[in-house]
Amino acid sequence: MVSLQDERFGRALAETTASDLVAFAQAVGYSAPRINDQVCACKAEGPKTSSEYKNYRRGDKFAEKHGPVSLSEFGEAIRKMPDSWPHGEARGDNEGRPNWAAAKYGLVRLTQDETKVAAALLTKTISGGEVAEIRSVSTTSVMLNSCYDLGSEEFDVVPFTCLGVGANFVSIVDGQVTPKLAYKVKAGLGYTLSPDLSVFAAGFYHRVLRNGEYDDLPVQSLVDDITTNRSEEFARASFKMAYTGAKIGVRLVF
Repeated sequence: MVSLQDERFGRALAETTASDLVAFAQAVGYSAPRINDQVCACKAEGPKTSSEYKNYRRGDKFAEKHGPVSLSEFGEAIRKMPDSWPHGEARGDNEGRPNWAAAKYGLVRLTQDETKVAAALLTKTISGGEVAEIRSVSTTSVMLNSCYDLGSEEFDVVPFTCLGVGANFVSIVDGQVTPKLAYKVKAGLGYTLSPDLSVFAAGFYHRVLRNGEYDDLPVQSLVDDITTNRSEEFARASFKMAYTGAKIGVRLVF
């Protein structure tokens, strides 16, 4: 939510139980009334077949017609009609948007500071309020490089390129290392000091292939977690890893 990964946040919200959503909405109403009013839902038209509430931003035509209600009132409606969460649909403007998508629609449009407040309340109230702390990410690479000099022996300054393939050994938890395939491209200039000795300067781009999945990250309950159950003992991290850099060195031929 804070990192603006809207689709992932939406999928996670859709997996939330109705009771957890109600607890979150009540917490926002109690702890952050301004945010409670900004993420508003509107009463929908039509019979109560699936749901009579749906989330809308203040200012939508549908909201202007029917009058906005707060997120906590939206949660109260879900409490009365739990079967309408997450996939129930409301009628009116934006017809066809399920309730989970409507809730996400309002939450992801908060400011960065408001999002942090809402995310903290979400973590505290959704069942299993745990956190996985990643203090640092370290990696060691082992590469096999193939290089080609683009110049000739007539010039002292010689441009060169290199392509490397190999593996990165990534550690995000003490004592746990995950190997990942990687590649590196490098380009630079070399200056010949003697037939056997040269100096060089180069820049490179290094990337770990595909998205990295890192399992079995230990989680801890938040100090102010108010939920009654623990959802997971371990978490999974997923992120891309790529970096650039520069090298200056000496090359000895023998």
